[in-house]
Amino acid sequence: MKKILFAFFLLILCENTLADNYDNTRTTIRLSPHVRVIPREKTIPTISIEKIHQLLNQPRLITETEIESAGYLIGNADRTILLTKGREFYATGLYKNTPGSKYIIVRVGKTYRNPKDNSGDVLGHEAIYLGDAVVTKATDPVTLKLTKAKREIMAGDLLLPETDTGNIYKDFYPHSPKYLEDAYIIAVVDDNLIIGSNQIVIINKGSVDGIERGHILAVNKLGKPIFDPIREENVMMPPRNAGTLLIFRTFEHVSYALVMKAHLQIKLFDPVAIP
Repeated sequence: MKKILFAFFLLILCENTLADNYDNTRTTIRLSPHVRVIPREKTIPTISIEKIHQLLNQPRLITETEIESAGYLIGNADRTILLTKGREFYATGLYKNTPGSKYIIVRVGKTYRNPKDNSGDVLGHEAIYLGDAVVTKATDPVTLKLTKAKREIMAGDLLLPETDTGNIYKDFYPHSPKYLEDAYIIAVVDDNLIIGSNQIVIINKGSVDGIERGHILAVNKLGKPIFDPIREENVMMPPRNAGTLLIFRTFEHVSYALVMKAHLQIKLFDPVAIP
């Protein structure tokens, strides 16, 4: 019995000693609320730059004033009908004739008109991109060298100064306009009848209408009538969202847009609205 009491006493003594040592080593940590800053990763919208890169410095649209003031090709040194890459040719009416000045060669295509306007006002003309050229000699007429040929080039084709697009992406921020009315898709690049994602379309609104590069717009499909069996009359269904457009280049009366998403089939003259 004495041995059991002695062992019990030793056990209590050890526990008290360990507790005292733990209290001596334990420290108190005071916690208080504070602001924790977590850096947010910058996200860049997924844009198929390859689809729009060539259109950033190829106008694809030209006004009546630009047509009248543009230089034009009058012939080539070999006196052939068509011009090939690397050949020299002659032009007149150029904006700059100093050696090294770069030009793009275009041909006037179809005319863009407002689809819902009975006035017949011309919004602009298609400028079909043909190739690139550089001034080699400041002669009269000016001598140029063809540096790139995408299509056949012949006398009468127009020459426009090449646009510098080095900083074109720096202020390219997606946002939406505050006001938009009577906007429609009036054309599609490459003349496809059915429009899908990553294709390029033209709308009948431009800088004079407040459209800016980076604007996000919605494409809608007009609702179709459905018969109401109770009232025995047709009821028009509300419009449905068909896709999303990103404006990447604007002119005075029209703008170019990339189809970012296409939920439904998009066609010419589908209405465009604020998302």
